[in-house]
Amino acid sequence: MEWNDGYNTGAGYTYSYCNDLNPLRIKYTLLKNGFKMPEILNACELGFGQGVTINFHAADQKTAWTGNDFLPSHVSFALEMSDFSGTNVKLTDESFEEILERNFDKKFDYICLHGIWSWISSVNREYIKNFINKNLKINGVVYISYNTKPGWASMLPIRDLMATHLKTNVPQAHNLENKITNTLNFVNKLLKTNPLFLDVNPTAKRRLDRLSETNINYVAHEFFNEDW
Repeated sequence: MEWNDGYNTGAGYTYSYCNDLNPLRIKYTLLKNGFKMPEILNACELGFGQGVTINFHAADQKTAWTGNDFLPSHVSFALEMSDFSGTNVKLTDESFEEILERNFDKKFDYICLHGIWSWISSVNREYIKNFINKNLKINGVVYISYNTKPGWASMLPIRDLMATHLKTNVPQAHNLENKITNTLNFVNKLLKTNPLFLDVNPTAKRRLDRLSETNINYVAHEFFNEDW
């Protein structure tokens, strides 16, 4: 297995803020369901992408944020953003296996990861579960999001078709953006044949219709990792 464990490294992730990770939103959700939110003094985001979200949250100076993303380019940009904005974040570019071995000064009141679970191997999922067991404070909170089959089953064969087309029908010397553009053009030609599969899977058709208008980097990370 290569160092990236099958995860797409040919393009950086998008520069976007994820409000689902906001501790205030988590507090609202817990209170609405009858649970008291612990005071968040130490927090950790795994797989923070370009670091927009973690730096935004670190603007609340009472919370010390730690983050990890294994892509060095992501960490470099996030650190530059931290320097420019004056936030105090501790960021590393380690694998989930490596971050599991790290010892932190304090346990975390809050650990969050958005989407990551959908695109990593079962081995890396075990590393994450062990990381949480090791580093989450008693009464701490974990936020984790991921794609589930009830909502995404109709896209499984389409995604496999796209991934196979990119690997076998596109010149491998092309950069990732060209490969994905080529694959999306292929999918658009497929749609014009009005396949019966899409007639009985309208959610897949709607998603495919939007793909060509979606940021290529987002599409790369959403659909073209080894694990899905």
